[in-house]
Amino acid sequence: SASFPKCVLIVCTSPDTYLRPITFNWLDRLHLGTIQQNFINSITSSTDLNKLIAVGTFNADHELKLTSAKKDLANLNSTLLNAQISSLTGQYKG
Repeated sequence: SASFPKCVLIVCTSPDTYLRPITFNWLDRLHLGTIQQNFINSITSSTDLNKLIAVGTFNADHELKLTSAKKDLANLNSTLLNAQISSLTGQYKG
């Protein structure tokens, strides 16, 4: 499996806490327009922690969609390879 950089988000609730801008060096790796990318770009000091948890949770529905997408990709690759083999076979016989 792939290895991804880990991100730790510290939520400060104390009013005397000094907050500085945070830069995520992996932000450009997120796909534009995804829920996660939009959320990360809109984080403010008043961001709801429950929204963060919801956006960061990988659930059973996500797993089903991922499994389905992997199968579709495998079938697509197989179809493409078979088409290329048929084309090359046709060229060889021709």
